[in-house]
Amino acid sequence: MKLARSSLAPIALMIGAKLPYSVVQKVLPQDVDPFSSLVLTYSVCALFALSLWILTRKGRPFSQELAHLNWGVPVLGACLVMMDLATMAMFRAGWDLSVGMLVLFVLLGIVLAGVGALFYGEKVSPKRIGGLILSCAGVILVTL
Repeated sequence: MKLARSSLAPIALMIGAKLPYSVVQKVLPQDVDPFSSLVLTYSVCALFALSLWILTRKGRPFSQELAHLNWGVPVLGACLVMMDLATMAMFRAGWDLSVGMLVLFVLLGIVLAGVGALFYGEKVSPKRIGGLILSCAGVILVTL
């Protein structure tokens, strides 16, 4: 799979956002109710997203934008809350920052490779299978 240079920008953005996200998740106070933390977190998210929409809007009013949305938006919101809750729980359970996130993303990648092949017709090549096997070996090695 050959990627254009411009397709690396979203990866760089994700790394730039995920790095402080992971560090901050690790240092959140253990004695704070996770849901109160999530309420404040998503209040900030809503304000930030609204600010970005205002700065980048394409001219349509917000009500028209809402009319074009589908069932995926509330599902995505619920998934985001559960992902943040799971990350908090992972760190509160004692996972190291580096090992926990590595295990999480490798296992997620393996599951998504199966989903991509089964539901989206993505190619399953011997090279890709080899990479998945090496990823599994890496997870085993870092968790020993």
